[in-house]
Amino acid sequence: MKIAALTRIVRSCTWRVQRQLLFNFAVGGARAVRAFERRCKENRPFFPAFTMISLTNRCNLQCRGCWVEQTVPAQELSVEQLNGVVNTARRYGSNFFGILGGEPLLHKDLYEFMAAHPWAYFQLFSNGIGMTSEVAVKLAAMGNVTPLISIEGLENESRRRRGRDDVFARALAGVDEAVRAGLFVGVAASIARSNFAELVSDDYLNFLIKRGVHYLWYYIYRPAGRTPEPENALSAEQIVALRRFIVERRRTAKILIIDAYWDQHGRALCPAAIGLSHHISPGGAIEFCPAVKLTGGQLN
Repeated sequence: MKIAALTRIVRSCTWRVQRQLLFNFAVGGARAVRAFERRCKENRPFFPAFTMISLTNRCNLQCRGCWVEQTVPAQELSVEQLNGVVNTARRYGSNFFGILGGEPLLHKDLYEFMAAHPWAYFQLFSNGIGMTSEVAVKLAAMGNVTPLISIEGLENESRRRRGRDDVFARALAGVDEAVRAGLFVGVAASIARSNFAELVSDDYLNFLIKRGVHYLWYYIYRPAGRTPEPENALSAEQIVALRRFIVERRRTAKILIIDAYWDQHGRALCPAAIGLSHHISPGGAIEFCPAVKLTGGQLN
């Protein structure tokens, strides 16, 4: 049902959002991957195709299993550091950036930073609480941003994982505002034992489709942080079942379904391990992965 999913994008996203999605993300992303592959083949200086940037470790939630350590005072990258990272990436042909936190909407220079790079494409990872109508309209005016709103379960599981009663409703309200503004809207889910049944299901896919969501990104839960809950990690059988569900529903569902753990041949894949993506922490550390704190160099 890829055609149906694409038709929904054309019907619901603004012209500016569609244009940036095509040229910045699709064309630019393909060029970035080709440039990365050429560097590897020719044994040239390494630089990842995609860069994940955690702007801040500030957050308005304290979720179970979250790898982000909130500090007082908060760690934040300055707009000068952010511009430096993005402009350096551009010299290597890379234009796609995952924008994480904490909660990136809490960074005071977020809009100034993203608006300064209209050639780039930003995937904004958010819990959705701050996705007001004003914010959504501002992002749609830029066009080169796709909000990816995290929903860790339906109401009861969201309350348990997020630690607040209103999180599920407010995340959905954020989704609704983003859809109304004509953005290309995604929802993310970290799949664990406690939310597997309700999120890895046709009912959940249809629920998101009816709300106007364009894509769903499934992660595999990785125990981390102060409340890691290792008992909530998926079994080997559940991982296989999740993979099977993704592959089968990609052919039938009217929503794009993404994962980052297998390649096109079904082989296990870690983007960081093969160098495809790297991460900049809010303290300026250069890391392989936001969830695995193996720190390398430091930003100046």
